[in-house]
Amino acid sequence: MRKGRLGLVASGADGLVHLPLSFTVLKETRRKNTNAYTILRDALYVTNSCQQTLSQWDEPCPLDPAPGEDYCYLHLSPKKKDERQVREAVREYFSLDHPIIADAKIDTLELNDSLFQNMMYNDVKFVNCDIEVLRLSNWYDDASYDFKVSFIDCDIVDVQATEYEHHGELLFQDGKISELYFFDTRFHAPVRVNSPVTESGSVQYCTFEDVLQFGYDCSTLDGEKPIVVDNCSIYHLKGSSGIRQAPIILQEGSVASVEHIDFDRTGFKNTVLDGVDFAALENHIRQCETKLFEIENVSDWEQKPEFMRPILKKNTYQKARSAARDSGATSMASYFFRREKIYNRHNHAHRAREAESVLDKVRSIESWVANLVLGGMTGHGQIPRRVVLSSIGIILVFAGLFYVISPVEPYGSTIGYLILSIESFVTLVLSSQFTVDAESVRLAAEVEGFIGVFMAGLFIFTLTSSLQH
Repeated sequence: MRKGRLGLVASGADGLVHLPLSFTVLKETRRKNTNAYTILRDALYVTNSCQQTLSQWDEPCPLDPAPGEDYCYLHLSPKKKDERQVREAVREYFSLDHPIIADAKIDTLELNDSLFQNMMYNDVKFVNCDIEVLRLSNWYDDASYDFKVSFIDCDIVDVQATEYEHHGELLFQDGKISELYFFDTRFHAPVRVNSPVTESGSVQYCTFEDVLQFGYDCSTLDGEKPIVVDNCSIYHLKGSSGIRQAPIILQEGSVASVEHIDFDRTGFKNTVLDGVDFAALENHIRQCETKLFEIENVSDWEQKPEFMRPILKKNTYQKARSAARDSGATSMASYFFRREKIYNRHNHAHRAREAESVLDKVRSIESWVANLVLGGMTGHGQIPRRVVLSSIGIILVFAGLFYVISPVEPYGSTIGYLILSIESFVTLVLSSQFTVDAESVRLAAEVEGFIGVFMAGLFIFTLTSSLQH
């Protein structure tokens, strides 16, 4: 009896007889009959087998070693093999009805549909492998393999997917990825990146029709590299609860729903958020209110020209306001509206600094002042209590002014200054016992009366606007 590639070849009366044998048969035999399993294993691997012991099963690799070597092309040093030999070894390994490749050392692996033509499984795993370059591609134009491909405890230097279409689930779990680059790729099934991305992550012009998850904990990493998602359409963006999420920057593009996303560490820049249920996320967003959509410690944002940031943030909050209003989260819509106006004021300040003509500078300053006053006194029409507080402040200021300029005490006591200020503010005199003779006092009273009428109208406007939002 001697070893065959796909089983045992035994000498019999009718010549050579092929006895199919695979890892599946070996594992089933081990489960039912340990002695028979030992005999078959020893017969299969007694000669001419790869010397790599697979960590997952404590058994030898089923492939033949490379010519003149002790290891097959999967477990041989990357310096002693090329990409074609690796591809053929992967295809042969899968043809042995064994869907898990373990402990491989690979320089470049092009993962495409040609590797899986003879597969009878819907879940392929690479476990504890060292891969320099992992390239996802379509070998055939009409390829549509839809099984799950997982990389468990793998150290991968570079993951690439360019102009690619993937129909099955893609999972990176544990291990690490140095660089991640997806470009112009459509993923029809979940993509879960749960392996830390240590150097750079870039996802551009991609479509994710299911879940896109970044679920690794970056608290143990040296530095925090952002994942930049640019001009992508994402059906469901997912993080992971209970960990320190990696910084994620979404530029342009659209996101339809989110789950377990730390908004304190997620930057949205001019992103369409239609479909996001802000009502369900309100409590979480409130915890990081001043930082939402405004990551300042990410290098990618800091590289943007300073003058671009206010207008981009204004546009981002404008789109968030629209999405929050559509989802019924009225309080979130109100908050986003106020943040939108704040960055509009910053934009006016920038335009005033950069204006070439005096007229443009004056107009920008005028807009900046109007924005500042309206924001301070009304919360940009969203906070009625600010109008009430502003009115109380105006009454107290004029009471102090009357104390300074009035030659006599109104109503015979110090409290009379406050009474006079209130009467002037509401333009209603409660008593005729005190008459104002000094011209300066009369002028101040008339001015306060005008302001009071204006504040009453402003309160009605703010109350109505807040109810609408």
